[in-house]
Amino acid sequence: MVTMSVQEKPMLLNGEVDNTKDQPESRLYKRRWIIIFVFSFYLSSNAFQWLSLNIIGDVILTFYNASLPEDELKRDMSLDWLSLIYMLTYVTLIFPSMWFLQKKGLRVSTLCGAFLNAIGAWIKVASVNSDRFGVLMFGQTMCAIAQVFTLSLPARIAAVWFGPNEVSTATAIGIFGIQIGHAMGFVVPPIIVPHSEIIEDIGQNLSTMFYISAGVSTIYFVVLIADW
Repeated sequence: MVTMSVQEKPMLLNGEVDNTKDQPESRLYKRRWIIIFVFSFYLSSNAFQWLSLNIIGDVILTFYNASLPEDELKRDMSLDWLSLIYMLTYVTLIFPSMWFLQKKGLRVSTLCGAFLNAIGAWIKVASVNSDRFGVLMFGQTMCAIAQVFTLSLPARIAAVWFGPNEVSTATAIGIFGIQIGHAMGFVVPPIIVPHSEIIEDIGQNLSTMFYISAGVSTIYFVVLIADW
């Protein structure tokens, strides 16, 4: 009888065979850090658009007076919806967006969100007229829908692109972009669009802010296409 020698595998303390060496090692790409930082900056641009209008609410009410209800309560509610629309779209679209993420993957979901964010920003550029509050609301809604596609992605990107010891750091970098966007949404708009009684000055300042926001959002979209 011929006996064949079999290489023994190391045993664990509980007597089970250690098969971890047979499992292929994950490959980590160096550009993973570039991707997470670009994604973080994109999230900051979307978060900025969430708060940038309500923080200058008095200016918005003054400029869009011609297209707002005469009742003061309804006017205030119209202004509030510029930020509440983010919450409404998140609650209603979070499960469809998760299904879309599972079906299409990270790249498609991220690019869809960046595209919608850029489109919403350009729509707001076209809303700089006192009788176009509805156009402004439509642009803000597009940005809110973009948020649903990407808000849950930092942890997913960290899990897919990073090693076990880097997941928490990568997730924190992605989420940090949101906080930066919120901070900029509080600070930047009052500087670019100060309160004024002259409608033409307000329109010019709003146009400047919207063009900057749209340009930055478009740049992030192009960079995501080129880098991912």
